[in-house]
Amino acid sequence: LQQMDKEDDSGATATALFLRNDVLVVSHIGDSCLVISRGGRPQSLTNFHRPYGNNKTSLEEVKRIRAAGGWIRDGRVCGDISVSRAFGDIRFKTRKNEMLVKGVKEGRWTEKFVSRINFKGDLIISSPDVSLVELGPDVEFVLVATDGLWDYIKSTEAVAFVRDQLCQHGDVQAGL
Repeated sequence: LQQMDKEDDSGATATALFLRNDVLVVSHIGDSCLVISRGGRPQSLTNFHRPYGNNKTSLEEVKRIRAAGGWIRDGRVCGDISVSRAFGDIRFKTRKNEMLVKGVKEGRWTEKFVSRINFKGDLIISSPDVSLVELGPDVEFVLVATDGLWDYIKSTEAVAFVRDQLCQHGDVQAGL
């Protein structure tokens, strides 16, 4: 195995689902999303963990980040990352002070600005939202996708597309 010279500073998000009988268990962290089609209508079962927007989840994330000593700039935690929950991203967890020093060296912020920062917790956390959803005969299918889809298509359009493909071909992949 090849040894890495430098530790990986990246992170990841996840949405997992577990189906048991008529109950769906959803565990979610980050900006992917799970949508079910219930009688042809989309029902989002997750909320994006992002530090911007006026929805309840985003406002709670902003409040949590500020309470931990962080700030939001241009919809990003410390002007850097656009999700507020993720695995990894250690610079927002145990290496926050190193991140500040690096930011000063890179000219991202001043020594004076950094001197006023007092971290009280992790800025990015890896605690998932977990929910139980009862399913019934009206649930047709589940869609799980990253922000790469949901930033460009509405859940109503995605559900309509999948339903159309299922009606035409009996298989979503057959029409592609």
